[in-house]
Amino acid sequence: MPEEVEKQRPIKEHEKAYGEEVIRDNTITLNDVKTNDGVWKFLGWDREKIEKVTKEENFIGTWKFMKNSTGGGTVTPEPEDPDRIEGGDRVDTSIDASEDLFPNGTDAVVLANCERYTDVLTANPFAIQINAATLFTYKDKLPEKTLKEIERLGAKKIYISGGYDAVSKKVVDELINKGYDVFRFDGVNRYDTARKIAIKIRENGNKNVAELASGENYPDALSMTSMAVKDNAPILLTKKDSIPSYTKQALAEWDIETIKIAGLDEAISNNVEKQIKNGFAIEENNKKDSNVYDGAKVVSRFGGKDRYETSTVIAKESYPNSELGVYATGEKFPDALIAGNYAGRKKAPVLLVKKDTLPESVKKYTANSKIEKATIIGGSKAVSDNVIEFIKEAIKNRKN
Repeated sequence: MPEEVEKQRPIKEHEKAYGEEVIRDNTITLNDVKTNDGVWKFLGWDREKIEKVTKEENFIGTWKFMKNSTGGGTVTPEPEDPDRIEGGDRVDTSIDASEDLFPNGTDAVVLANCERYTDVLTANPFAIQINAATLFTYKDKLPEKTLKEIERLGAKKIYISGGYDAVSKKVVDELINKGYDVFRFDGVNRYDTARKIAIKIRENGNKNVAELASGENYPDALSMTSMAVKDNAPILLTKKDSIPSYTKQALAEWDIETIKIAGLDEAISNNVEKQIKNGFAIEENNKKDSNVYDGAKVVSRFGGKDRYETSTVIAKESYPNSELGVYATGEKFPDALIAGNYAGRKKAPVLLVKKDTLPESVKKYTANSKIEKATIIGGSKAVSDNVIEFIKEAIKNRKN
């Protein structure tokens, strides 16, 4: 880092005793540092306070170097697809993805709680449809670095995914007070939030198709994002053995003809599939159209023996000719959340991997596909550098 950045490092404090609470000094301002080829920007701190000191602790700040635009009235060119999109945490990773996808900014942002995977995954197709960045917040605290990225993007409209138990009124009020136009998908629960997002997607999207994924685990819904983007259709959520009332309400009101189910019966049971095919009434003896679903004309399942093989089945159906593969962990959802948005924007499939190994089904798909370049979402603690080499080897062996 430049000396001008190092000079702004806060003075270390030694006066706190074990057991005390430490609150970060909010009066400290860290200024941008310009160089010949770009600018160093301070994105924010990892936390606002330490509840109870039990050892030597540090507040960790994140700086980001941003290259100059090309100048002369031209815009910054789209960057090459990187080997890895990563940050110090899930919030940083969403910012890194946003910077890569929107080097020249965008008018809208979808903001979701990074600790609630369903609100992120069901919002991804909508974000891609309206050309919005997806960024993360916590329930009661909007990270300073997220706010700085919203400012860099030049966004005017903020869509909140989830009700007040996901993103608090405090966060929304902060955005409104800064002049942003805020719209909330305020579902009662994850199934209702998915339904409300689906309403928006259908306004300018495909009204005859919906993807159906588990609301109880993240991998299949993540992989299904690519198919939803290709179909310009929403992702609705279900439980394994029963269809939640809000999902039933959506199906009955819209009378959707084609349903694509993510995963085999380990994820979504045959009983749920049977209800989708045969139809149902939400309330007995109520013959209103909005109460009765006649059943889908076409029901398809896309699944494999596990989440990794399922991701390859969905990849083959969604973007079989893509030269880019987006790879994310199938083991820890926080590191994988932004993969759906990134892949959807790139019109590429999401393929799931383990931390230190490339599952055989994913290796085989990669080797037999048209993928020429791989981008990993998340740091090496989520997907190791060894896995990158395994992917590159699969691509190289196919070429040979």
